[in-house]
Amino acid sequence: MTFTDVAQRAGVSVAAVSRYVNNNGYVSEEKRQAIKKAIDEVGYSFVKEGKRKESNLIGVICPLPRFSIYYQKLSSALIDAARKAGKQAILFCADEEITNRNLPVLVGDAMGYSLDGLVVCSFREPVINVDNVNLLSRLPFPVVLFERTGGCRTFNSITFDDLSATLDATEYLLSLGHTEIAYIGCSLRSEVEAGRYNGYREALERNGIPVVEDWIVLKEGYGIQQGRTAMQKLIRNGCPATAVVAGSDSYAMGALQAFQENGLRVPEDISLIGLDDSYAAVSLPAMSTLAFPMDDAAATAVAMIQEQGRDSVSSLRHTTFGLKMILRSSTQKKRTVR
Repeated sequence: MTFTDVAQRAGVSVAAVSRYVNNNGYVSEEKRQAIKKAIDEVGYSFVKEGKRKESNLIGVICPLPRFSIYYQKLSSALIDAARKAGKQAILFCADEEITNRNLPVLVGDAMGYSLDGLVVCSFREPVINVDNVNLLSRLPFPVVLFERTGGCRTFNSITFDDLSATLDATEYLLSLGHTEIAYIGCSLRSEVEAGRYNGYREALERNGIPVVEDWIVLKEGYGIQQGRTAMQKLIRNGCPATAVVAGSDSYAMGALQAFQENGLRVPEDISLIGLDDSYAAVSLPAMSTLAFPMDDAAATAVAMIQEQGRDSVSSLRHTTFGLKMILRSSTQKKRTVR
């Protein structure tokens, strides 16, 4: 049984069950009685706070891996890193993105196990709210925020240098002679998307190239269809770009579809570079991209959990990894018109 099962049986929130079990917050007497009754009925047991033995279990909260190749790589890297450290990873997956709304439910499920630590991956909102920060702070084991941190510095964190990634991608295209470069990507809903967008702009500005707002298309969410419609909009509006920076490989894959539908050849007519190396190796042509050092990042997250004792604030670590550019067949020098 999990906190979620107890909460459903008692007719209360998962957060209320967590506060009751850990005795770390207010729960009305009525709810206390309902929770106690539910626990008694199902025979639910839990580990009380205090000195805890290592369980060799690490919890991982993430979106369902089937949502994208990126999440498959992320979860697989964490599972493998845990195994190499002599531990086992348990996935607690959401049917949607990780948000302030569903995080307490997932944490509640994780609290049904005796964990050595918890990795919270890809939090999609700009800010983790105070209630959720407090909830995570009261957990009897270390927490690591992975890839998207919701602006929170209260816990260990692993992030990636998204700004430098698109800056490097744009400057690489500039080095090939392209000066008319478009950008397609997800709307600026977190520091990750903002970083990728700003890296593109900064590269152009550094090199004295005007930023043309009409050559930038941002869509809601991630997916091949978003990339396709973004690129179709640029083509339809007569964008003269000879190169495109995509904020993710899924957007780049969608752009490839749009190019094919409009008789444009990659890289002969237009160069294209993606980001995250999820689809790039299997696209046609094989796509230049920037790859996350996912294995190294996952190993560091597991090491953080092993190193940090409970409430050991002085040992908090915030580690940022750069991305590696992988050049394939989708980019080439700008053709000179004679």
